[in-house]
Amino acid sequence: MELFNSLVTALFDALLYPLNFIGASWSVFLVSIIAGIALLVIYGKVSNQQAIKKVKKNIAAGIYESVLFRNDLRVSLKAQAKMFLGGLKYFGLAIPPILILMIPCLLILAQLNLRYGVRPLDIGESTIVSVQVSDDSALFSAELKAPEGTIATPPLRDLDTLTVSWRVDAKSKVTDKAIIQVGDQSVEQEILVATSKSKIPTEISTSPLWQFLYPGAEIPTQAKNLIKGITISYPEKTLTLFGLTSNWIVIFLVVSILARIVGSKFLKVEI
Repeated sequence: MELFNSLVTALFDALLYPLNFIGASWSVFLVSIIAGIALLVIYGKVSNQQAIKKVKKNIAAGIYESVLFRNDLRVSLKAQAKMFLGGLKYFGLAIPPILILMIPCLLILAQLNLRYGVRPLDIGESTIVSVQVSDDSALFSAELKAPEGTIATPPLRDLDTLTVSWRVDAKSKVTDKAIIQVGDQSVEQEILVATSKSKIPTEISTSPLWQFLYPGAEIPTQAKNLIKGITISYPEKTLTLFGLTSNWIVIFLVVSILARIVGSKFLKVEI
């Protein structure tokens, strides 16, 4: 999974490089349009377009029939039953292509979240660094050496989740890395303060699924027997577009959906 994530991240670095000069908000806006159209094209290829078109016509006919014969209870109920069955057929036709689209969609979301989900700490802000370990002995041996420019509180150890947490206060710009020591293993981890770095991993895990959803960093192989995951709680990044401030995921969902709706008219794709 680490190799796969590295390749995908490098691919997105290359694809998104031309957008680095227009700002994060417009980058997300353009990526949302491109992703929406790309997913629409894939949907058109993997879905049964003729069957979807036929079902939609039957549903529309049921609506017209229900309105026109609204005073005839028998006909109206029959039309509504036809609409209900048509809706079930439409749902059944939509599920297989949606399941196929989940993989590329999750890849896009994971990579965008890596770049636009959070921001580095400002001087004076704090973060929580948490380490999940493998057993009780590792729990009580875990230590954090905070990088110069930060101050870490004493550890808080949770026996139920086998997690050790520290609050790290950013006092100045950080130039070196924090060192997480568990038993005889140590892991270096960046704590980003007052920097322009755009790719910010927040969840680092040994779980393949978690690695797929949160790319960008990995736990060294020799430390995986003691460290199961590292979490750094950075502040959420907000973007401003057309005078509105929001999280990147809201912009992506709204713009990509609108792009698919408009694009379906021009590309003749039934959705």
